[in-house]
Amino acid sequence: MRARTGPVAAPRETPAAGAARSGRRPEDDDIAAVLERLAALVGAGVAPVRAWEYVAGALAPGAAPSTASTTGRSGSSPRARSTADVVRAVAEAVALGAPVPEALRAASAGRAWRVTGAAWAVAAEAGAPMAPFLSALAASLGTSARMDREIEAGLAGPVATTRLVTALPVVAALGGALSGLGTLAALASPAGLVCVAGAVLLLVIANRWSRALVRRARRDDVEAGLALDLIAIGLAGGGSTTRARRLARDACEEFRLEYADASALALLELARVSGAPPADLLRYEARRIRADAAAAAARRTAALGTWLMLPLGLCTLPAFLLLAVAPVLLALLASAT
Repeated sequence: MRARTGPVAAPRETPAAGAARSGRRPEDDDIAAVLERLAALVGAGVAPVRAWEYVAGALAPGAAPSTASTTGRSGSSPRARSTADVVRAVAEAVALGAPVPEALRAASAGRAWRVTGAAWAVAAEAGAPMAPFLSALAASLGTSARMDREIEAGLAGPVATTRLVTALPVVAALGGALSGLGTLAALASPAGLVCVAGAVLLLVIANRWSRALVRRARRDDVEAGLALDLIAIGLAGGGSTTRARRLARDACEEFRLEYADASALALLELARVSGAPPADLLRYEARRIRADAAAAAARRTAALGTWLMLPLGLCTLPAFLLLAVAPVLLALLASAT
């Protein structure tokens, strides 16, 4: 039995955070490439410890997968390491005798690495063959990365429009101040200060409202179907369904991943009465759940442009009037009196 330690301290990450920001490849893409190499080596009979060493040796600094983790920061903390750094750290820890799941948890708190650690833990304890599960996990992460890219591409237009329109009131206020119409003095008056305060408040509300809408549009089911995949891995080792479910639940708890197996019981019962392989049924259902989650995210992304009209119309437009039109009116009233 593997030694259990406390759950990883890092919080669960926000969906698709930084997956394609600044034109970077999603982290899942790089991890999928690493897992494919591990699967090829392990499938060829290489021991997992040696496989990690060989893969780490092939990842020369700056020459192979090196996408920063989902925080997008650089440094020495586990969440700031590149994929290549994580692989090298895991290889070093495994060479010293550490179990692979514990080495992964110590090296990185990224979601994809935690999923890898949980799957590896279940496979190791259940006695499941490593190569097939590594290939399946690589395919799942590659699909996840592709979904992230598609969603980020769909969000790019609405997000850019929101930022541009949000900046218009400030630009209008600066233009009025430089126009010589006396709007700057009008904004310094008591009524003008009220306009400025109201506009600032509206812009803050619009910004937070827009950000909330964008977060909702991002894929928030990043762990959809994970529990079913882990149970399938546990069954691949020849254990009972009860033990496979326990291993999957323990792994998700240990690596701070969501565990949802509501459909597993029905599928396991279906496999029992029909004689169908339960692992296959679970994997098919997991793929269907992920496809449904991706379709839902695509629908939210397509509707985002419409929903963003609410903060723009109810907050940004009034702020524009308060900073661009109201000062002119106040200046005209001041000159008339």
